[in-house]
Amino acid sequence: MLRLKDIAGARDRLRPWLRPTPLEHAPALGNRVWLKLESRNLTRSF
Repeated sequence: MLRLKDIAGARDRLRPWLRPTPLEHAPALGNRVWLKLESRNLTRSF
């Protein structure tokens, strides 16, 4: 069973290598569509 403290530990270990990514509005896709641009991280993946 995955525990909250395991998730928090993983977050703390990864934090130095992952940067925050923007949340951008995409009006061309619809009125309430937002994109979380994980591709802006160094790994270029999501």
